[in-house]
Amino acid sequence: MRRTVVVLLAGTLVACGGSGTKTVDPGSVEQAIRADITRQGGSLQSITCPADVKAKQGTTFDCTIALPDGSRAVAHVTMTSSTKFDFTTAKTP
Repeated sequence: MRRTVVVLLAGTLVACGGSGTKTVDPGSVEQAIRADITRQGGSLQSITCPADVKAKQGTTFDCTIALPDGSRAVAHVTMTSSTKFDFTTAKTP
């Protein structure tokens, strides 16, 4: 199932020229995914999303989910705008 979530952004500076770029706040993404999974009756032990992901439409990244039974899953995240994302989850073998 695909979910759309609003995400908070963290501002960073590009090393060259000092122009501002926006990056996704991984903690906000983790919290939003956790809340959505819990709201659907699921549970997870932990979730980890990468840092330094550009907050730009079309950007994709994966978050790793540890489940209570010791297995793993992944949340495939796609930025649908600079402030919103969709994600799907899949259990890993």
